[in-house]
Amino acid sequence: MGKTMANREVADIILYDYATGKPFLNIDYANMTTNEHTATSVYAKGGKGAPNRIRFDGERTSTLKLTTQVIDFDLMAVLAGAEVNEGVNVFKREVLTAQEGGVVNLSQTPVESSITVFESNDDCGTALETSVSQKAVTITEGNAGGEYIVYYQASGITGAKEIQFRSDSFPKAYKLVGETLFKDEASEELLPFQIIAHKAQPQSAFSMSFSNTGDPSSFEITFDLLADKDGKILDYVLLSE
Repeated sequence: MGKTMANREVADIILYDYATGKPFLNIDYANMTTNEHTATSVYAKGGKGAPNRIRFDGERTSTLKLTTQVIDFDLMAVLAGAEVNEGVNVFKREVLTAQEGGVVNLSQTPVESSITVFESNDDCGTALETSVSQKAVTITEGNAGGEYIVYYQASGITGAKEIQFRSDSFPKAYKLVGETLFKDEASEELLPFQIIAHKAQPQSAFSMSFSNTGDPSSFEITFDLLADKDGKILDYVLLSE
C-alpha cells in the first residue's frame, strides 16, 4: 500500500524558457496554485433503451492557475509577450509655485512639446502660454508666487520600466516546474512534490483591479498546459525515500 498524505501548501513555480531551457523567472510568492484536468468522452450505444456500451476518450486538456497578491513586473511581461523596457518617458503632473519672471522649475527634463500649464484654480481648463528651456518653464503672464499646475512627459527616467501590450504580441510557451509539500499521514514527514508541465503557455486574458478598501487585490494567471513534441503534458513527481 502506498503512502497516504495530504497537502496544505502552495506550489512555488519556476518558468524555463521553452526554446532554450534556461531558467527565466522564479515565482515563490503565490497564494494558490490550481491544476485542473479535463477530457472528452463519447459513447457507442446499442440495444433497447440505447445504453452506453463502449466509451471513447480523447481531447485531454490541462490548465494551471496561479493566484497571487504579490506581483513581479517580469511576470506581467510574461502576459504581454514582451520585454521590459527601461529608461522610458513618464507622464507627470506637478503643482509648482512661480519664481521671479513667472518661471516654474520642473523636477524632470521634459519631452519637447509635451508641456501644458494651467492656473491652480483652473485645472485642465485654459492652457497658458509658455516658453521652455531645459527644466525651466516661463509662463508668459505668470506671477511670482502664483501657483500653477504643469502636465508633461519626463524624458528617459532612470529606473522607470515599461511593458507594452501590443496588438501583435502574445505570451510565449515555457516549461513550468512547481514544487509543493505533502505531509505523510503515518510519519508526519514532509514530502516534496513536483508538478512538471512540459509546455505551458499563459492565456492572454487576465484582469487587474485597484481598490482602496478590503483585502489586497488578487492577480490570476492561467497557463494552458500543452503537449510537447513527444506528447507529454504533465508529470507528478513525489520526492521521498
